[in-house]
Amino acid sequence: MELEKTMHELLTMLHLRSDPSALLRNETGQAATEYALVAFWTVIVVMVSIEAMQAALLNFFQDVASLICLPIP
Repeated sequence: MELEKTMHELLTMLHLRSDPSALLRNETGQAATEYALVAFWTVIVVMVSIEAMQAALLNFFQDVASLICLPIP
């Protein structure tokens, strides 16, 4: 019984009493969701840009190596 009371108090403090979607209805939940989306898209953009930079550097060094290592006729 004490554990149930403690869990209920914890969920009440977190504003998640019985409906987790209630978090999205209040302003703090909306702000947290917006920050999570911004962080998610920032991580995606960073990962894509790292992959693009890696491909560009690989192509550059392959071009340099092909110029340096020209076959001798």
